[in-house]
Amino acid sequence: MYNGVQPVSYIRERCVNNVFIDSGIEYFNKEGKSQTDRGTWHKLDSYNSIFTDPRLAHAMVYVLLGEPGYGKSTLALQYVYEWCNRCHDSPLKGVEMLIFLRLRYLKRGVSIFNAIKQSLLSSDSTLSDDDIANIIKSCKSVVIVFDGFDEYASQGDSSKDDVMKIIERKMFRKCKVVLTTRPSSKPPILAHKTEQVRLTGFDDQARERYILKAVVEGNSQAATTILRVRKI
Repeated sequence: MYNGVQPVSYIRERCVNNVFIDSGIEYFNKEGKSQTDRGTWHKLDSYNSIFTDPRLAHAMVYVLLGEPGYGKSTLALQYVYEWCNRCHDSPLKGVEMLIFLRLRYLKRGVSIFNAIKQSLLSSDSTLSDDDIANIIKSCKSVVIVFDGFDEYASQGDSSKDDVMKIIERKMFRKCKVVLTTRPSSKPPILAHKTEQVRLTGFDDQARERYILKAVVEGNSQAATTILRVRKI
């Protein structure tokens, strides 16, 4: 499973850790308590800061915003990779269970238990809904990653299904939730202890790191050539 965490499904040999680069990330500091209150965006040190920054320590739901191509899904997969490998500098290394679900593959209204069965368990698994619920409840710490809410929401009204109940903290309230989506497709209700975070894209330094790591795989001379051509 460790090397099965891939950012592009048809490139089987590329693990997400081989292409992931930490880019710009900010959190939204509201000026009031209502959803309509204005606020300002503040820079975070890194992608792991959403779990470690004291300003976000209270959060249980993280709505991770980003325009198409900004790396929302890649970041979500990087969290999964680091948890699977118990990376020493990952804030998720001590999490007992992490559940990753791509919402684009789920039908609207599906129960969270069926979603886990379809996406994560083998076809011959005998675990029942109650078994899965009891396993989740027995864990001391659980993180649920929902990737691609914008594609899920486009299917129609999903206000009464398990995905929305979890996002709105009406189900599995003790679980932390990371939700990726486009800014134009945020959940209609942001529950208490929900924080908004956004990816701001790659600056020049991040682009150079990406080319060196993911494109030319450490060949600095090739990276220099590519960057020189880009500037022409």
